[in-house]
Amino acid sequence: MAKLLAKFFIKNYKNVNDPNVCDNYGIVGSFFGIVTNAILVILKLVVGFIFSSMSIISDALNNLADFGNSIVAIIGFKISKKPGDKDHPFGHERVQYISSLIIALVIIVFGVIALVESIHSIIGHIGNFNYDIPDNRDLLLLIPLLSVAILIKVIQAFVYKGFYKATNIITFKGLFADSFNDTLSTFGVIISVLIAYFTNINIDAFVGAVISLVVIKSGVSIGYQTSKVLIGEKPDKDIIDKFIAIIKQYPSVLGMHDLEMHCYGAHKIYASIHVEVDSRQNIMDIHEIIDDIEKRCDKELGIRTIIHMDPVLVNDEETKEYKEKILKILNSIDPDLSIHDFRVTTHDEKKRLSFDVKMTTYYFSNKDKLKDALEKEIKIKYPNIELKIDYDEPFEDLLTNK
Repeated sequence: MAKLLAKFFIKNYKNVNDPNVCDNYGIVGSFFGIVTNAILVILKLVVGFIFSSMSIISDALNNLADFGNSIVAIIGFKISKKPGDKDHPFGHERVQYISSLIIALVIIVFGVIALVESIHSIIGHIGNFNYDIPDNRDLLLLIPLLSVAILIKVIQAFVYKGFYKATNIITFKGLFADSFNDTLSTFGVIISVLIAYFTNINIDAFVGAVISLVVIKSGVSIGYQTSKVLIGEKPDKDIIDKFIAIIKQYPSVLGMHDLEMHCYGAHKIYASIHVEVDSRQNIMDIHEIIDDIEKRCDKELGIRTIIHMDPVLVNDEETKEYKEKILKILNSIDPDLSIHDFRVTTHDEKKRLSFDVKMTTYYFSNKDKLKDALEKEIKIKYPNIELKIDYDEPFEDLLTNK
């Protein structure tokens, strides 16, 4: 269903690396939500008031929230299409995350309202739960109507899930979770109707309360997931792996480290990485290779990439000897510590060892302890050698934090 919608309403729907195509996915998905949720709100409110069913009315209010969420989503997608400007050089795609937070808040608010009404209904009928029992005619009307509502929600869930898989837009992830919960909620309403019919016990208000709690939980979950992205969640492992795979295709790249990625929207990722190259290779040739990698990452993955080139002395015995000795010292302190960007240079006729140490989680909180221990051990063995050591935090390099 998702592919069918995309094929009919989105030009070049397969080119999901194009921001314009992704924006069109957002607009089509939002309009789809507006239409289908409007149908559900009208259907459930009419049925709910006719049969005085608190669980159906709660479900209708939930769909009304979904209707509002689709409007919020389409406004968000429209704003996110605005290009970068002087005050927002990286564009406006993060508006989609704000939309998701608004959607989460609306879901929670409607869930609380429905929960309060359900509790009032439970209190009002204590001692008498055999009210409004459906007869045969009611059952023949209610079950088909609610089954249609479930079918619509299942279609919604499949569309949103398909659009999320295609675009990785977090708004669709939230809408999918919401549609899935709505399917379960409406199914719960059908169960309460059947229980009332066969047992003469009306548990409608109790089901309404449970549905409300499910709705509230869904809103909290969506808000939590969106907040993680806004705070600075690392990209999906799949994106990192594809990015690394492109770089590894180039034989001139001997190694890589210090990968950082910053997301300004589902398809606006900026990355920087250090790659190690043979210092004896022609600098102009290396520049051409680096430039090609950057362009491929942008074209194939939509990742704007900046590559820092680290020259490495290949098969240099002096560098190899010093590096092995430093690694031995480091291993005696903590086997989990590692180094990269190792260089041996001469300054004012003195040898200088320059390298970065990748700290473990423990030494992240005890950096001075590591610094003192490492530099003390090196100075004992090499008192006349200068040291230039940088200490990297354990989580900032995505290559070692996947």
